[in-house]
Amino acid sequence: MASGTTPQSSRAARSEPLARMRASRALSRERLGALAGVSPRTIFNIERQGVAPQRATLHVLAEALGCLVEDLLNDEDPAATGSFATTSAKQGRRASD
Repeated sequence: MASGTTPQSSRAARSEPLARMRASRALSRERLGALAGVSPRTIFNIERQGVAPQRATLHVLAEALGCLVEDLLNDEDPAATGSFATTSAKQGRRASD
């Protein structure tokens, strides 16, 4: 483990992209949960407890947020890098999966 990196900080880094994306869209955990079909507690566990989400959960959260799964795994702010997915790009990617 790198100097200055603790398991807690590693977990926090994993959960930051989801919290950042949700906040940038002004969505509550309850609203995002309703849009994604997951419980608000699941979102809380990912954001605050550092629980690693299942692949299927990542996919439905990304769909509800209008981003790519990679954006939820990436520690960089997608707004700063311009990596937000457009609907057509997401549809094209899904068709090729």
